[in-house]
Amino acid sequence: PFSALHDGKDFLTRTWSIVIIPGSTLTGNRKPAETGPGKALLCGLSESVQGFPALPGVREELEKVRAVTGDAKVLLDRKFTIANLRSVFRNQDSSMVLMATHGVFRGSARETFLLSYDGRLHMNQLEELIRLGRYREKQVDMLFLSACQTALGDERAALGLGGLAVRTGVRSAIATLWPVDDRASSEIVTQFCVNLKAGDSKAEALRNAREKLMCDPDYRHPAYWAPFLLIGSRL
Repeated sequence: PFSALHDGKDFLTRTWSIVIIPGSTLTGNRKPAETGPGKALLCGLSESVQGFPALPGVREELEKVRAVTGDAKVLLDRKFTIANLRSVFRNQDSSMVLMATHGVFRGSARETFLLSYDGRLHMNQLEELIRLGRYREKQVDMLFLSACQTALGDERAALGLGGLAVRTGVRSAIATLWPVDDRASSEIVTQFCVNLKAGDSKAEALRNAREKLMCDPDYRHPAYWAPFLLIGSRL
């Protein structure tokens, strides 16, 4: 990741706010989404399901983010089902969506998914869900994929789920390049939301969240803060 590049004195992220733009065909001519006081939708799996290991830090992560965002709908563990997701996307204005779960990108739509409690949310399903709100007053502006390997792809699709999420109509997505430490992820996500609420752009909010984590002696190594990529719009 560019944020981990080092000039011999310091990391690039100390100086620059970094955003990855997949291509003008995805972001260049898009009408800005109407954003504002739409609720946040916070989804996550803390339990072990379908052979995937538990993510014990997810529950605390969602609680912290909810405390920052205020009015939020939470789908945790048994409530994080595809049917419940469809209902929320159909009936609620959600300007920000957080999915804290396992995600895998393997280069084909059939093998690419986010894990829900009752199944696997494939890319065509995610696109369908996001497009349910396409003509609503408040569209999904920010999708945060706080999960395992959600940006990891093959050489032809290096942006993985994050890039595909932007293609579905979300203005910006944050995804991770490799499995992330639970506490580090929680700190990054929460601080990102705090910074965003304080008026930072998305790019600035992520850079400043990284900066805060880097100041913690236990999490100064890039393995903890570098995998988070902002894809799409920096604003």
